[in-house]
Amino acid sequence: MAKKANSETKERLKNFFLFYGDDTVLIQSECRRKIHSYFNGQEPQPVVFNGTEDYGEYIQAIRGQSLFTSETAIIINNPSFLVKAVKDEDSFAKLIAAMEEMPDKTLVVMALSGKPDKRLKTVKRIMELLADKGGQECNLLRPQKAPEELISMFTMRHKRVPFEVRRLITDTVSAWSEVSLPLLQSVADKACLLAGDNQEITMEVMQDALPGYMGQQIFRFCDELIAGNAEYILENTRHIFTDVSREVMSLGFLSSRFRQIKMFKELKKNRIVGKERLSFMGLHSSWQLNQIEKEADRISEGAVDWFLNELFVFQYRNRVESESLNVLDLFLRFCARQKRYKERVALSRHRFHGIR
Repeated sequence: MAKKANSETKERLKNFFLFYGDDTVLIQSECRRKIHSYFNGQEPQPVVFNGTEDYGEYIQAIRGQSLFTSETAIIINNPSFLVKAVKDEDSFAKLIAAMEEMPDKTLVVMALSGKPDKRLKTVKRIMELLADKGGQECNLLRPQKAPEELISMFTMRHKRVPFEVRRLITDTVSAWSEVSLPLLQSVADKACLLAGDNQEITMEVMQDALPGYMGQQIFRFCDELIAGNAEYILENTRHIFTDVSREVMSLGFLSSRFRQIKMFKELKKNRIVGKERLSFMGLHSSWQLNQIEKEADRISEGAVDWFLNELFVFQYRNRVESESLNVLDLFLRFCARQKRYKERVALSRHRFHGIR
C-alpha cells in the first residue's frame, strides 16, 4: 500500500502548467492561451497572484469556489519557491496536497520570469506534478532568426512576400535588440488585415504594419546622420526617439548599421568580395550589400569607430550609471564631425585638381 501511495503522489496533474523564460510577453500570452483552451473558450476570470503572497492564500484560492462559476483559473506569477529554497516546508507540502486534490474544474498556471532552479527539492516536486514534463520555456527570438519567422507567418496565412518587402523585413527586424514572438504575430496580423483579400504583402502594407518607429523613418534618419545633416537630425530626433523603448530599438538599429559598415570596410581592405563577403556579414542579398557600400563610401573608418564608441558610452552612462543624457547631443556632435570631414575631403580634392 505504501508503494501505491507513493506512486499516486507522483502522478502528473492535467490541470497544472508552468511557463518560464526571458520573454515575459510570450509567457503571459501562453498563460492566457492555456486558460482559454483548457476551458474550451468559456474561461473564468483568473485569480492572479504576484508571487509575494503566503501559501495560505494559494491554498484558499485552489480549494475555494467562485460565487459565479464552478470553474477556477489561478495564475501564480514568479513564485519564490521556484528560484530559492523554501523555509516553511510544511506550508509548501500543504500547497502540494491542495493541488493534488483539486478538481478538474480548477486550473493552476505558474509563470516565471527566468528559469527555475532545478537543483531545489521544491522545483523537483513541482516538475513531477506538471502536466507537461519540465514546463514550457518561452524565450526571446534571436534577431537574426526573426525575419524568417515573420515571413513564415505570412506563408502560413497564404500571403506572398515580394523580394523588396523581404529586404525591408530583414533590414528592420534583424536590427531589433529584442524580438518577442507575440510582437511578430501582431505585426503579421496587422499586415494581413491591411492586405485584406490581396494575396500579396505590399511595401506600403508592410511599412504600415511595422511599429511606427521602425518603419522607413529610421532608414532615412541613418542616411541623414551619415550625411551630417544637422538640420534634419535636429528636427526629426524627437519624432523617432519618443520614449525609452523606441530609443532602445532605434539605437539598436543604428549600432547594427554602423557595425556592418565597419565590417564592410575591413573586408574591403582584405579584398574579400562576392558571396564570401555576404557570408561574413550575415547578409541575404546583394541589394543589402550595395546599400551598406553606398553608406560606407560616405563615412570614414575613424568616424564609424567614434560613433560606436560614443554610443557605447552613452548607453552605459544612461543604463548603468542612471544618468539622464540627451541622445540628440550625441547625434549633433557626430554631424559636426561629419561636416569637418566633408570639408577636408573637399579641400583635398580642390588641391588635387589645382596641382593637375
